[in-house]
Amino acid sequence: MVWKALLDLGEGEKAYQIANTALNTWEKECEESYYTFEHFIISSQRGAGWHQFSGLSSPILNWFAAYYRIGKVTTGFEVWISEEQFTDEYSQYRAKIAFDDSSAPHERTMLVCMKPEKRYQVKFNGQVLKSSSYHPGLLEITLPSTNKPGTIAIVAL
Repeated sequence: MVWKALLDLGEGEKAYQIANTALNTWEKECEESYYTFEHFIISSQRGAGWHQFSGLSSPILNWFAAYYRIGKVTTGFEVWISEEQFTDEYSQYRAKIAFDDSSAPHERTMLVCMKPEKRYQVKFNGQVLKSSSYHPGLLEITLPSTNKPGTIAIVAL
């Protein structure tokens, strides 16, 4: 899936553009027709194909969860989460992560949906990481250019 590959390449903004475009297009079509078409025509931005075919709803559901569901953590294919824990109120997160070492070290993107009422700081092995957000609660984290395992910690400020 191209979207997950973009997370692996550290291209979080491009990954968001794909997901957001698909979510907005799907929402608009559902509001107008109440159908869940299997694909969309780019020029018209309208749905097409068999409207009762729901097999292609999985990407929509996964994109929505990745960007909006509190407690959801999303990475590409090159990041492995071996242990993770949120606090009960989703204002702190801690995880042990490892990287695929078959490729050269490079930045990767990780998405974490936290409690939206707070601001957060992200650390990897004690070092502050860059993070951004498209809406309250979503953290788009730029992981460091390394293949060494470590611990991600997110705390409310």
